[in-house]
Amino acid sequence: MSWPGRRPAPSFTTRVPDFESFFEALPAPCIVFAADDPRYTIVAVNEMYLAATNSVRYGARGLLGRPLFQTFPDPLYDPMATETANLRISLHRVMRSRSADRMAVQRYEMLDPTGAQQERYWCPVNSPVLDDAGEVAFIVHLVEDVTGRLDAQYAAPWYGARALGMASFVDYAFAQAPVAIAVLRGPEHVFAACNRAYGALAGHRPLVGLSVREAFADVDVETIVALLDEVWTTRKPYVVKEFPINPDGPGPEIYYNFVYQPLTDTDGNVTGIAVIANDVTELVQQRESAQRAQAEAEMARLAAVDASRATSRILSTLSHEMRTPLNAIAGYTQLLGAGVRGPVTPAQLEDLKRIRQSQLHLTSVVNAVLRQAKLDHVMGTSEIDDVPVADVCAAVESLVMPQMREKGLTFAFTSNAPDLFARANAVKLRQIVLNLLSNAVKFTPEGGHVSVMCDAGESAGTVAVHVADTGIGIAETNLEKVFEPFVQVGGAVSSDEGVGLGLSISRDLARGMGGDITVRSTLGVGSTFTVTLPAAG
Repeated sequence: MSWPGRRPAPSFTTRVPDFESFFEALPAPCIVFAADDPRYTIVAVNEMYLAATNSVRYGARGLLGRPLFQTFPDPLYDPMATETANLRISLHRVMRSRSADRMAVQRYEMLDPTGAQQERYWCPVNSPVLDDAGEVAFIVHLVEDVTGRLDAQYAAPWYGARALGMASFVDYAFAQAPVAIAVLRGPEHVFAACNRAYGALAGHRPLVGLSVREAFADVDVETIVALLDEVWTTRKPYVVKEFPINPDGPGPEIYYNFVYQPLTDTDGNVTGIAVIANDVTELVQQRESAQRAQAEAEMARLAAVDASRATSRILSTLSHEMRTPLNAIAGYTQLLGAGVRGPVTPAQLEDLKRIRQSQLHLTSVVNAVLRQAKLDHVMGTSEIDDVPVADVCAAVESLVMPQMREKGLTFAFTSNAPDLFARANAVKLRQIVLNLLSNAVKFTPEGGHVSVMCDAGESAGTVAVHVADTGIGIAETNLEKVFEPFVQVGGAVSSDEGVGLGLSISRDLARGMGGDITVRSTLGVGSTFTVTLPAAG
């Protein structure tokens, strides 16, 4: 071993052993630290120390080069351990005084060669090694193992101090416990002890030495005494949940969960009762707040349902009242055009044609509003089930075939997975497909083609319904606008082809079921609307 700052050894005629030989020959465990406070790097250790601590010099578990107090910390399971603090204080004394410091007997938990825990008592001496400038460069930690000859001189004071320390620790933990604790003695239930939290619960009144009847004479104490008597007699614990208390008089109530636990001696006889109270006010308030929020949400839902129904009734009434004069306009326009009231000039026929077109447009607006009112109930339903997608699409096909034949359109229905099921509402899905097919028929010129295809969606766990046409197409800038209310598929807001509510309604229905509707389109080529819904299973 080479020691930094060591002066050359004087010349002797007899060979002198090197310092490493001296170090290993020491008859006691020894370890050397660098004086690099607070690290105290381990720089040397003899074989006796390695054997005593079941350690090794090198490797992943090796001691050399490691910080002292990270290598040998106090045991986590012993909150009263002071060995590390004592050693650190001794090392500081050595650093300041540049002289040796003898420590009191220290108790250590060590592992023997078999890995079993063993208790050892060491009497350490820390000695400085000075450099050429007289500063502490290293500290030699030499220990004497006094376990085998430890007598009352060492054991009695140490055990006494540990017992006193543990009692003090228990008292501290009892006083500082975050739950209220009280101990009652005897069948009269006399307070033997209580901690600060219980004192606060009781309104900071004096308790120790008083019976429960005496301590709480100003409240309905007989109920409490009867409960304590039952615990004393049956020897069974009793739990009271969310008991409200006002310890300081008027003010918000504090809620506690009480546990009354019988205490027994070695013979099983009840000697007292431990009362433990845990403040659960926050939990009670959170639950009550959640219940209020749920009740308010339910009231809001019912109000919304009532409002929706009222709106539907009003819209239905208005639509009916508007249809009557509109039908009259249509009838009289036809009579005038037929010459029932006399000859009609070409200019007058043109005017009657314009009146008829305006009447038809206004009628389509009224019909769309009425359909929207009727859909309010469907929009509000939430019954979700496993829906056979192909069956729904096939059922809708028959509803639009007359319009397709009238315009000379061809139609194709394809299902790549006939047994495909979606998690959806069947009525809503049918309405979505019907709206998309109606738009496809409406905006596809005569002789065009419309198709419906069902398959698994691009995203995992989804199904898709594609409605494609060879219609007029949609400009890229209008692909999202077509889903807005009162906007036409072709991009015009003031078209004679309805009022543009179908796509807006359809997307709302799809999203309400956890899905969506997207569109791809090319002007003059056609459009493909894709309904995506969660797959069943």
